[in-house]
Amino acid sequence: MADEMEIWFERGLTDGLPVVPPTRERVERMLQATLRSREALVAEVPPNFGRATVEKLAVNAVMAGCRPEYFPVLLAVVEAACDPRFNLHGQSGTTNATSPLIIVNGPVRRRIGINCAAGVFGPGFRAYCIGEHEEVSPWEPLHVERGRAPEESTVTVFPGEGPFIINDHLSREAPQLAASLGWSAAGVWNHKSFPLYGHTLWVIGPEHAKTIGAGGWSKQDLKRHLFETVRRRVRDLEPGPDGAETGRLRNLGESDPEALVPKFPSVDEIMVVVAGGTAGRFSAVVPGWMGGEIGAHPVTRVIEP
Repeated sequence: MADEMEIWFERGLTDGLPVVPPTRERVERMLQATLRSREALVAEVPPNFGRATVEKLAVNAVMAGCRPEYFPVLLAVVEAACDPRFNLHGQSGTTNATSPLIIVNGPVRRRIGINCAAGVFGPGFRAYCIGEHEEVSPWEPLHVERGRAPEESTVTVFPGEGPFIINDHLSREAPQLAASLGWSAAGVWNHKSFPLYGHTLWVIGPEHAKTIGAGGWSKQDLKRHLFETVRRRVRDLEPGPDGAETGRLRNLGESDPEALVPKFPSVDEIMVVVAGGTAGRFSAVVPGWMGGEIGAHPVTRVIEP
C-alpha cells in the first residue's frame, strides 16, 4: 500500500515536512471554526496571485497541522500578508533570506495557546508565530500602538530575516542597556546597503523591558534613543581602501566627513515588542527586509470570527 505522506511529497505539494491528508471531514471541521462562507475570497496570493478562498485555505490549514481554533488567526494572517504594503511578491522572489514573522496580540493569545514567554522563538508549539508577552510589559502592546483597542485580537506580519540574540546581564540603567541593544543590532547590517534598509524589530525580553521601563523610558523614548545614537561618521563609511569601497553613501547627500549617518531610516521604522521568559536578560533583534517604495512594510489585521 502506498504511503500517503510520501505521495504528497512526490507530487511537490509539501514544504518537505509531513502533511496531514485533507479529508473532507477534517476540512469541514476547519470550516466550522469561522463564520465566513467557504466561497468567500480572502486574498489573491503572490507571486502567482492564486485565489485563496476560505475553503482552499481550510484545505491548506489541515495539511499544515493547523487546529480549527487557529483558523480565524490564519485567515487574518493571509489577509495581512497579501496586503500590497507587505509586498509578499517581492519577498517570495528575492534571493535574500527573508520570511514573514507573525506577531499575535490580544486575548486570542491565551485562548489558543500562542507562546509569548519562555522559548518564544523555540520549539514546542505548533504555530510558527510569536505572541507579545503583554502581561509583563511596561508599555502599551503593539496592536494598541498601531491603533487597535486592547480588547481586540490582532496579527501583525513583519518582513524580517532571522532573529539575532542580544545578551546583556550587566546593564542596570536604561541608557546602558539601550546602547547594548542598538550597537549589537548595528553589527547585523551592512552599511553598504543602508539605503535599502526597512523596518527593524526589537523583541525585548521582560527583564530588559523592566530595566528600561524603570528608568522612566516609554517605548517611544527607546526608539528615539536608538535612532539618534546608533550612527557612524561619514569618514568611517566613505568610499576608499579603508572605507565602504562603494559610492552608495553619496545617495545620502552627506559631504561633511564628520556628519553622523544613522543606522536606521527613521524612528517610525523601529518596532518594539516584549516577549520571552521572565528569567534571563536576553533580547533579540529581527532585521527587516528592504524598505522604501519598492520594499515591504509591516501590516496589522484584526482577527475576525
